[in-house]
Amino acid sequence: MSIWQGDTPHEDDMATAQGQARYREWQVSDVDEQAHSISAWQQDYLQLSEGAFRGRLDEVRHDHLQIFHEYTSHATWQQCQPWPGAIWFGLSSSPGSAGPSFNGHGAIAHHLLICPANHDFTLRTPDCYGIFGLVLDQAWLAEFAARRFGAALPAGCLRPGVLPLTESAYWQLSHALRQLLLSLRQDPWRADLLDTVAEGLLQTLLTLLRPARQRPDVPPRGRRHAPLVAQARALIVDPLRPAVTVDALAARLFLTRRTLQNCIGEILGVSPLTFIHAVRLQALRRDLRTPALSALDIQDLAARHGFWHLSHLGQAYKKMFGETLSASRRGRPV
Repeated sequence: MSIWQGDTPHEDDMATAQGQARYREWQVSDVDEQAHSISAWQQDYLQLSEGAFRGRLDEVRHDHLQIFHEYTSHATWQQCQPWPGAIWFGLSSSPGSAGPSFNGHGAIAHHLLICPANHDFTLRTPDCYGIFGLVLDQAWLAEFAARRFGAALPAGCLRPGVLPLTESAYWQLSHALRQLLLSLRQDPWRADLLDTVAEGLLQTLLTLLRPARQRPDVPPRGRRHAPLVAQARALIVDPLRPAVTVDALAARLFLTRRTLQNCIGEILGVSPLTFIHAVRLQALRRDLRTPALSALDIQDLAARHGFWHLSHLGQAYKKMFGETLSASRRGRPV
């Protein structure tokens, strides 16, 4: 469900009227819908932990910036890419919980995550996790850096990575983002508030990103393993020859069973069998909720994903998503 305050939007159009701010709330009960909630991003989410999913997004878009807070009730693995020409900065809003894994690099809650739009990134998030996103047009940020600091953008903005923050810097950034979203929720057209706060946020960010600050690189093993997980997911749902067993998946990836186990365990924190199970169930759920496939009965859809025993499937499905197969079909989006 999407709740806009202001004009009715076109979901695929990131533009807003000059000088206007647009605030939006989005509440969902499906991880695929959550993946599509952030305006103009390309994302694909996989639910990793069992139970009925709940997601929420609070988002504002104004001229050259986008600010959002995203909450997910269950552990997820996310493949993400910001809108063209942008730089994304991510900051946990749940400092008391375990931080996400970013591109195969474990990140604690007080790390600032960074990714420009010409790169993909992956996140593994824990249960009951919230994250702030500050997304800035790169050219606009570069112009601000030249005007305010007389310098080019720090190199740290132009590649994926993590920036450790002091506790003081973390709370300064998180408090500013939280208060801004709360204020705009009450008065969604406060462009003047955005202009004022954006100046302070940009100055703080560019100060934190000065070249003298060291940023740890993503471990080489993480750089190798993250793309393998994405490839493995595609092979599991390959319509011509799905890899539905651990041995078949390892063979298709030209890996040993042990290497596959280490790879998926490091990136996702689950076993290969659990990963295969989650991918297949979510692919079936997506089909159940697709209006174009409504003419096919549930047994036909299940067979497409290698599920042949409906009684066993029904139990596993309800355990994973907190609802029955037929309830998912009835609740499919229109």
